Amino acid sequence: MIRTRLSVTLTLLLVGIVLQSSAQVVFNETFGQTTTRQTSPYMPSGSYTWADPNGTTNQKQIENNCYAVIAPANIRDAWPVPGWWFWTGPEPIGNTWGGANNPATPNGNADHTGDLNGAVLAINAGTILDGFYRRTATLTPGNTYRLSAWMYLVNPSSMVSMQLLDPEDADILGSYTSPFFGSAGSWQQIVYEFTFPASCASMGRDVIVYMANGLSNNSGNDYYIDDIVLETIPFTGANAIACPDVLLALSRIDLVARVNTDEVAVSWTVDDESDVLYYEVQKSTNGTTFETIHKATVTAVNQSRTYKYNDLLYPSMMGYTTNRVYYRIKAVKQTGSYRLSTIVPVTIGKSNDGIAIYPQPASSTGTVYIAWANQATMTIRIVDMSGRVVKVINNAGGSGVGISDLKRGMYVVELTNTSTYTVTSQKLQVR
Repeated sequence: MIRTRLSVTLTLLLVGIVLQSSAQVVFNETFGQTTTRQTSPYMPSGSYTWADPNGTTNQKQIENNCYAVIAPANIRDAWPVPGWWFWTGPEPIGNTWGGANNPATPNGNADHTGDLNGAVLAINAGTILDGFYRRTATLTPGNTYRLSAWMYLVNPSSMVSMQLLDPEDADILGSYTSPFFGSAGSWQQIVYEFTFPASCASMGRDVIVYMANGLSNNSGNDYYIDDIVLETIPFTGANAIACPDVLLALSRIDLVARVNTDEVAVSWTVDDESDVLYYEVQKSTNGTTFETIHKATVTAVNQSRTYKYNDLLYPSMMGYTTNRVYYRIKAVKQTGSYRLSTIVPVTIGKSNDGIAIYPQPASSTGTVYIAWANQATMTIRIVDMSGRVVKVINNAGGSGVGISDLKRGMYVVELTNTSTYTVTSQKLQVR
């Protein structure tokens, strides 16, 4: 009997060790090290204003609704003297407006871990209930997670809200609001544990981690945030959050773009089209600004399907000064919301002289497209192998040229810049 109990105990201990060892950190936000004021890439757009040390008086003082990423000891650097002082750290020499009301200093005026140069997110929250931290995280269905952060209350009182949002429409999937903090001068941890349901496996797996001010209060409500961690933990019976809406998950849009002779073959495969109204093929020359070049309507749902679209390089590439283009798919839902696939870059081959002629070989019953890198006006001459000029186009700006009157064979296309009179040539094969 003793051996049986010992065996069970050891088994449970081993299971606990395995669960603990399998824990993984999704992200750990320490805010780095900086002795000068920095912005946060995770500050939601339109929320708190960066406390520019050369900005307005409110910004210099990190007043209501302002923030900065900086080591606590260096906040004083941007303050005018004299000026009202309440942030932690020594009061500036010559200042007479703070005095005995200065709050306590954290860890020798350091960040949560005691690093004197370690930065924190300093927030004068004021009445804004918007977020001060927003980033996307990919979760694993069936796992339990702990979202935690350390808060140092500089000037009471305050509350903080932790939320998990649907990246599609910002619906709240789960949330936790901290207790009311009324005492300043110490680091306090805020913890939210939740389970990402196994049923989310067939849905989107990305969520937005969102932290926000939870108390509308201009009197006080000043604090530091440090060491925000999202990590997996052994199952603790934590409440399950809702799954993101059923829409094409980004990881399940398999986009492929390949260069053929005169076109880019774009194809994408999807596993589930529930609630998707249509797709847009979007194209960009810089990877940032995209335009829609094709729209594909959904005709079947709840099944795997592959869509295809051939993007003719010319005339669609007329006037482009780059030989690299980018494609992505936009999946638009019935409600008008949408998701975007990953971006796929494609390199388009061009001749060293900047002329592009497509298709090659060209059809004797069709059209050939001639383009060049700049926007200069050209005179185009098509010359056969005997040196006879068979076609002339004056004042050409880059366009399609009908070649139904050309016989099969090899030709030379000569382009003369009407401003500089420089001549460039390239071969053209007609079949």
